[in-house]
Amino acid sequence: MVKRAISGKGRRGAPPLPRQRRALRVVQVSLLALGLFLGNLAYRSWTAYSAGEANAGLDEAAFLTAAAVGAVAAVLWMGLRTVRGPQPPALD
Repeated sequence: MVKRAISGKGRRGAPPLPRQRRALRVVQVSLLALGLFLGNLAYRSWTAYSAGEANAGLDEAAFLTAAAVGAVAAVLWMGLRTVRGPQPPALD
């Protein structure tokens, strides 16, 4: 009992602290904003490539799209794996 308190480890299945939940939400909002920003840049790069501008490339649009999808996927993964209480969510 004393060792658990000293090492900072809580009970298994303990709900996350409010400050931890808030910090997670800040990270999720930041990643979501990054994903939206990169998606906007990818769209602008794609439209410039479609219009035939000289310095616009298809590889740039593809990279930005992949980065935007990755950032949004990270947000979704964080939200799905977060424990919201002492009991894990039911699968049925």
